[in-house]
Amino acid sequence: MFLQRCSVWTALLVFAAGMTVFAADETPQDEAASDKAAGATPQGEAVKTETETPKEPGPDEVLVEVNGEKLLMWQAQEMVKQRAARDVPGAADFWTTIKLKSNEAMRQKLDASKENAWVLNLYREFYLSRLLDEKSNEAAAQTVTEEQARKTYDENPGDYARPMTAEVKHILLTSRTDADQVAEKARAEGADFDALVKEHSQANDKSRQGIVRGNNRLLTQLLGKDVLDAVMAAKEGDTLGPIQGAKGFEIVKVNKVTPEQQIPFDEVKDRILQQIKAEAARKADEQLIQKLRDEAQIIKTPVLEQLVEEQKKAAPPPPRQPGPVRR
Repeated sequence: MFLQRCSVWTALLVFAAGMTVFAADETPQDEAASDKAAGATPQGEAVKTETETPKEPGPDEVLVEVNGEKLLMWQAQEMVKQRAARDVPGAADFWTTIKLKSNEAMRQKLDASKENAWVLNLYREFYLSRLLDEKSNEAAAQTVTEEQARKTYDENPGDYARPMTAEVKHILLTSRTDADQVAEKARAEGADFDALVKEHSQANDKSRQGIVRGNNRLLTQLLGKDVLDAVMAAKEGDTLGPIQGAKGFEIVKVNKVTPEQQIPFDEVKDRILQQIKAEAARKADEQLIQKLRDEAQIIKTPVLEQLVEEQKKAAPPPPRQPGPVRR
């Protein structure tokens, strides 16, 4: 609904601007003639005018007033900051709608019941709690340094590396005897591997000339771990096999292998810093909650304890962990 309101507001502004331009273009001929007679500048000649730069509204500038209540510029900007509106005009329109509805709700005494009054106060407490979280998170983030990010990077190189990738052509056969014969043909001088794929392969990718490309995880899934290990140890252009693969015996021609590459620290530094800041904020929140609980007097009544026990009984049992296989 809010986005719709913003769209309508924008459309009205565009429509009004368009009408202004349209009205300016519709100057009657007699008015143009009178301007000419009065010595107006002929069409096509430049007119020197001094354009004044619009004054930037101050933070206490009034944007709109509803029944004596005013929305100031800084308040509208805060609404945009809190993502309650896309821009300042949208914030003014949204605030006007909310103000009209809330005034009508209070006129109807909808805030008079104890339930509604309690919920309104709960919203206030929830917002204050969020402000405390933001303050705690900012304080935790300030303790994070680039040295911590570098240490995390150095201690976990595998987390910041581009995986090995390869492109191979393969021939899949279920018979070891057939695989040995085809492998001998594939290694012969001048062998046409594509023709051998088309003639002998039992894989579903014959229409793609038996080409498989991807990272180590995909190659392991499609061809098998032993095939992957052989490809990683081979040189481009090598013909390998037959090797027992995931679905049978594989004969592989290596087209291209790109080894695992470490991503430079500068490319991942910001991501690592964000991860460390998020973890620091989580720990700070846990410590704050524990501190507040230790300092507070919290009494759980027997009623609550009984409800907790009933909930435990009603909850489904945890999944059973697989045990050792007995032979």
